[in-house]
Parts: sequence; structure tokens; C-alpha cells
Amino acid sequence: MKWNVLVGAALILLCVGCNKPQRSTLLDDLEATVNAQAVVNHYLFTSVTPKLRTCWSKVQGEGTVDIALRYNKSGGKWLFDRAEIIRSTLSSDQAAAAQACMQASASGSSFDLAEKAGGKSFEKFVVKWTWLVPLPEEGSEAMARRAGGLTPASGCAKCNPNYPARCEWSTTGSEEDCRVEGPNVCSTTGTKCLTGIYGRAGDAIVIF
Repeated sequence: MKWNVLVGAALILLCVGCNKPQRSTLLDDLEATVNAQAVVNHYLFTSVTPKLRTCWSKVQGEGTVDIALRYNKSGGKWLFDRAEIIRSTLSSDQAAAAQACMQASASGSSFDLAEKAGGKSFEKFVVKWTWLVPLPEEGSEAMARRAGGLTPASGCAKCNPNYPARCEWSTTGSEEDCRVEGPNVCSTTGTKCLTGIYGRAGDAIVIF
């Protein structure tokens, strides 16, 4: 009788586990992306923009600059390597001035961003960030209005090898590049990737 009771209890537990709703992988990806955007924005706010604002104020025009900030793993942190212009609504000379300003301001900086447990390990990381010109004060009405109206670039990819193989480009993609090499084969070069907008995480304006 005791054995029957234990078996019954086990079956009940199994049923509870079976009926438990499963969390969507897409929701997990979105949540992880928003959390990562908040971490990167906080790092930029504390370690880069205090130096950036002086030279950024000299960049002429009004618009946006998308910059790829490249990092190498060093001692468990992501150490800044270089800044590259992706695209800009400014003139080419002012985009170049913005790149030089970012390169000098981010030099020597680093940040922590934990990798997903059991996930792929990376040695390189590219942060593709959109910056406003001129740059409003963080948390201001101008930041909310201008940053809130932007659409993040779909600049990161996921390799989906299921037939037919495809590269899925989005803001929540995990790597920088992707190429299809066969009916059920795609590959990447292994650079971790994140896109975002300075002053915004997901759809929310960041209040530092």
C-alpha cells in the first residue's frame, strides 16, 4: 500500500511537470537582449560618455551615427579594441570626427557581461550601437523623444542549419556574421554580437 501511495504521488508530480507552461525561447532571447543592452548602456554611461561629450559636442550636424565597438576578451572582461563606422546620416567628414572621438573616449575601457551558461564561448565581441548627434542628456525629454523614435539595426545573425539552411538577421541575433554554405549548412566566424541604441534598452529609455 505504501508503495502504491508513493507511485501515485510520483505520477501526480509528473503530471504537474507535464502541465507546466514552457517559456518561449524567443521571449528568453528578447529578455536576454534587453538585459545586455542595459548592461552595455550603463558601461558606456559610466566609462565612455564622460570623456566623449567634449569632443562629441564639436561634431557638426544633427542625426545618427551607427558605430561598431569591437572588444577582445581579457581577464574575464571585454576590453575595447577599436571603433568603426557602420553608417551615418552625417557628412563623411563629420562621421569620421565622430569615429575618432569614440575611439579616443573608449580607449582602455572594459565591461563585464556574463555569457549564457552552457552556451557558446566567444573571444571577440562587437557592439553595434546607434548614437545621437548632438547627444542629449541621459534620461532627458530630448533623449526619450529622439532615441525612442529610432529602430535598432538588424545587425546580428543566427545560423539556422535546419533545411533549408538560413541566416536569420535581427537585433537578438548572437553573432556578427553568417553565411549559407549548403542545403542544411550555415556558419559564422564566431564574433559575439549585440545591437542597441545609446540611452535605450528594448523599448524603454534608460534612467541611469
